[in-house]
Amino acid sequence: MDRETKIGAFLIAGGAAVAGAAWWSTRDEDGGIVETAMDAISLLTSSETSRMDRLQPEVQTQLLNLIGVLADQGVKVYVGSTLRTPAQEKANVDAGRTSAGLKYSWHELGRAVDLYPVDPDTNKPDTAGRRVDLFIAMHAAAKALGWRGIAFEADGTTKKYIKNSKGKPVWDAGHLEWRSPHATIVAAIAAEGAAYGVG
Repeated sequence: MDRETKIGAFLIAGGAAVAGAAWWSTRDEDGGIVETAMDAISLLTSSETSRMDRLQPEVQTQLLNLIGVLADQGVKVYVGSTLRTPAQEKANVDAGRTSAGLKYSWHELGRAVDLYPVDPDTNKPDTAGRRVDLFIAMHAAAKALGWRGIAFEADGTTKKYIKNSKGKPVWDAGHLEWRSPHATIVAAIAAEGAAYGVG
């Protein structure tokens, strides 16, 4: 059983909120035991796990996998905003925190998370985007696992800016989307929007 299947089974059995300090044991190709620590989840606060629980089950599984991979790389993260209602998303647009041209958001379908690396110098989430090196590492790991981010250009290191409702550039450094199996947000809304009051 691969890591994603195990995490998925764990979520179904117990939920993300009780995921702390779990360990999985598997065998590598030579038959040796490989332990994958899920204790990175135990570093999350109850508010973070509550926000994570609002994501679609598949997205929760993928987020747990990403958190585990980042923990293996020495990058601790903070789970920020996840599911938003259409009214909450509109408030974000009006406040200038996201793209002014945004009609729909993957957040409204429980398929996006604002994830922030924890700065090891301050032990606080870098919500201001000061540690670009940590965001580069986080987005590289996320992309390798199938997530889509909007923080960087195709080269993976040049910041990509969006325009907010006030016409100012915004770097949405923590935003990550899990789109699979949908190619576009229009397709996702057609399939899932009714359940979320979107569309």
